[in-house]
Amino acid sequence: MMYFNGKGRLAMAFVFLFGTGGVLAAGTTAGTDVTNSVTLDYQVNSIDQTQLTTSVSFEVDRALSVVVSTADADVVNVAPGETNVLLSFDVTNTSNDDMDLLLGVVDQNATAVAGFTNAGPGVFDGTSVKLVLDVNANGVYDVVGDTDLVVAANHYSLPSGDTVPDTPVRIFLVADVPLTAVNADQATYSLVAAVANGVNVIQGDTNGHITLGGVATDVVDDITLVQDIFADNVLTSAEDGSYNFVTSTASAVQDIVSNGQHSDSAAFVVSSAALTIEKVVQVIWDPINGYHFAGDNDDTPSTNNPKAIPGSILMYVVGVQNGAGANAATDVQIMDDLSEDLVEGIGTTTEIPAAILKPDNVTFAGLGLIDVPNAADASQLTIRDCAGVVITAPFIVGDPEVSRNIGTCTAGQTGIIVYFVTVK
Repeated sequence: MMYFNGKGRLAMAFVFLFGTGGVLAAGTTAGTDVTNSVTLDYQVNSIDQTQLTTSVSFEVDRALSVVVSTADADVVNVAPGETNVLLSFDVTNTSNDDMDLLLGVVDQNATAVAGFTNAGPGVFDGTSVKLVLDVNANGVYDVVGDTDLVVAANHYSLPSGDTVPDTPVRIFLVADVPLTAVNADQATYSLVAAVANGVNVIQGDTNGHITLGGVATDVVDDITLVQDIFADNVLTSAEDGSYNFVTSTASAVQDIVSNGQHSDSAAFVVSSAALTIEKVVQVIWDPINGYHFAGDNDDTPSTNNPKAIPGSILMYVVGVQNGAGANAATDVQIMDDLSEDLVEGIGTTTEIPAAILKPDNVTFAGLGLIDVPNAADASQLTIRDCAGVVITAPFIVGDPEVSRNIGTCTAGQTGIIVYFVTVK
């Protein structure tokens, strides 16, 4: 697959489809010779004369059209790092002749798809984007069984006989989601189909209509020839892009009628956890100035201003929050590295008072005001998991780090750990 790195980050690929014959929805098959005869009977002096007959014929022209429609009812939810995610499209040759078709892919960034539950404006670009033929028509991407279409001479060739005229062919757009994608990021793609002769797009019809990048060939009707007429008259949504098969470049410009191509769009939306982690530290007490707060679980400051000097007590609070509307994050593990050569756990220094006075709340830059659970013992590490359950555990610096699981965090939930250290 080739990528066009200009505005809109347009990604290109196109595929060569072969028709196999049959009755098409557009009516009489192109190239049919329609002959109409006329007979003249007459008499001379009441005597029947030899009949006069004549006839006229014309060739049925090619009414060229193709329809692309997404098979997805809504956006496809994906997770960061997920592989082989897919958008599903049906491509149908609705011409009155066996037609070759070219398919192009247009990367539409986070453009909204009409009728879908769109997210954005955050955008991600799928990686390893490819087109796959649903060989067994089961609507599922079978890694073993379905055909990954292979790029050759800037197009994908679909083996002849794999499509049935007037019967939808399921094409998957398959991609991988980068780990850098975040919740609500969107990736919208348009799949564009164009009528072609072999691997060459039909640039224009005999009515003066042209495909994107094509050349007009407006000519008079010749009933002895099979002429091409662009008959694609299905209006598309504003987000359904077009493709220049002449120059092999994608375009976000809306598809129009009578241009020999048609498109439809679908989108991936990242449904993931939106975790934020923050850490604050406060000096609670020092052996010279005393306590910073007026009482335990009291946010009122005292008149003292303790400093982080040797022998002082510091409170660390780590907060983790999952964003509103985000997917649940499971098995959330906080691992907090400490400088064990500089700090040590409460209870190892005799100068530390038996009890400490700590605040009832702390304020994080992003998470805001968070309640601090009451610690029964300053030598304990206190955990309030995302479900609100408070747990205490022995705290030893250099074990080798603070490593605690706060469980599953659903949208909007916050979990914290609190512990106290002394400065060596």
